[in-house]
This record gives sequence, C-alpha cells and structure tokens, in this order.
Amino acid sequence: MTGKKKKLAFYSASGCRACDHLLLDLQGEIFSLEQAGEIVFWPYRDGTAWEELPSDLDVALFAGALRTEEDLLAAQRLRDRAQWLVAFGACAAFGGIPGLASLTSAPAEVTAGDPLLPSLTAEVMALEQAVPVDYQIPGCPPTDNLVWAALQALIGAAELPPRLGYAASRLPEPLASAITAGVLPPPGSIFAGEKAVCATCSTFFLRRSFS
Repeated sequence: MTGKKKKLAFYSASGCRACDHLLLDLQGEIFSLEQAGEIVFWPYRDGTAWEELPSDLDVALFAGALRTEEDLLAAQRLRDRAQWLVAFGACAAFGGIPGLASLTSAPAEVTAGDPLLPSLTAEVMALEQAVPVDYQIPGCPPTDNLVWAALQALIGAAELPPRLGYAASRLPEPLASAITAGVLPPPGSIFAGEKAVCATCSTFFLRRSFS
C-alpha cells in the first residue's frame, strides 16, 4: 500500500462503550485497517491523553452523547483538529439512551462542587447540536459491516477487504458505489440502510405469512 497513512482518532463520550467494543470485535480486520490508517488517539483502548492528540487528524470517530462539560470540550477539540468528524452510533447521532436524561427537570447543578462527579450540561446533546458533523454511522451499536464500509471510504482504501456483501444490499446505491471505489461520499451522508433490518429478515416475513 502506497501513500501516507491517514490519522484516525476514536473517542467515547457519555454512553455504554458498545461502540468501542464493536471496533475491538473487528479483531484481525483492525490490523488490515492500520495498513492504510493509523489509530493515533483512542483513550479507551490505549489510554492516550489529550496531550497526545495530533493537530492534523484526518478522521475522528465520536461515540456517545454529550452529557458533561468534558464531553462538550472533547467534541470541540476533535472538531478543531479533524478534517472529517463522524457521529458514531445512535448516542452521538441522535442522543440515544443518555438523551432520556433531558426528560427530567433535575438541574445540572446537582454535581456542582463535587470533585468526584463531572459537571453536567443543561441538557443532553447529539454531537451535531454542539459542533458541525460531516458523517453519521447510526446504530446501537452500528452494524460491523457498515462500520467497515464507512472506514474504507473515510480512509480512501478501496484495496482493503470490502465486506460489502451485506452492507451494500442495504446502502443507497450512490453510497455503496462510492465506498466500493474507495472515495468519500458527499458530506452529510449517513452510513445506514434505506430499510430497517426487519424488512429483510426471513423470520419477519414468515410471521406475516401466518398472521
């Protein structure tokens, strides 16, 4: 593989860390990814500190909702340093389960003055409510095939194993074509299928036939 490796960052804000584990579950394919992209910042896996965050990131994957002041600061830092910022998972894209906290009237001041607790924001936010977002990969967690397809496009590595057998059948055709060619889709694209999983599930249609 030729060319300069893309610099990747992965950060989790307020959430369950399932998105981190999804990437870890890619197992050997992470090594294939690192042929074209170098993961230079991943606090959950590597314990990297903010002082180690490069100023010239290519891609930052941001998981979790923004529930604390620390989450908000992390979003701003990664937005400032990354060419492409991706909302990774349902919490970052939409607020997810942490977003339910916005339904309560409990004030953010409940943690004020306690050094052991983080300072809460006034309400839970999705990533794009705080900073501009280039792409979204929804899901709780996202489907591994769609994640791999997104990574392939984001680092411009058409030569990596595509794993698009399942993903391409659910992606909009222009998006699938861009990924297969190893090029970036238009900013604002959502790496997700046009139909819900149940629309292609044989069990779903079997149940309908007997209803």
